Amino acid sequence: MKKSELLPRSKHDLESVKALVAAGPEAALPILDELLTWVQDINWPVAHPVAMFLLTVGAPLIPPLRKVLRSGDEMWIYWVLGNIVANLPKNLIAELEPELNSLAYWDENASIAFRIAIDAGVWPAEKSATMIARKIAAYEGFITELKDMQADLKP
Repeated sequence: MKKSELLPRSKHDLESVKALVAAGPEAALPILDELLTWVQDINWPVAHPVAMFLLTVGAPLIPPLRKVLRSGDEMWIYWVLGNIVANLPKNLIAELEPELNSLAYWDENASIAFRIAIDAGVWPAEKSATMIARKIAAYEGFITELKDMQADLKP
């Protein structure tokens, strides 16, 4: 089967996804990078079925996942983490440790970037205040989640 027949032509092209699933993981190996682009927005009709299919690929998916996790495209990373990486077997997730470490500490740079932009007056005060309020809410949610994880670790 041709590569073009396995890749969606649009975000609504579920027929190509059916052909991809029928062809199997081996047929997808040459097009893994391209398939991951169809998970850039999980709201696209093809995104979830493509993500579920990619979970069947196994270890060959790790190098293309690394590229996405290093891409800096926050929304794409978010969708890939939540819909693919989180559902991989633990041994494959462990192979992504460097990328996960990097992402886990990313917010530290966000704080520095915020401070620099605010000190330099890059944004109007109202926009800065809104952005800070959103960050505080996100961090509060993150802190709650971290505390839940911490509690799960206690013997």
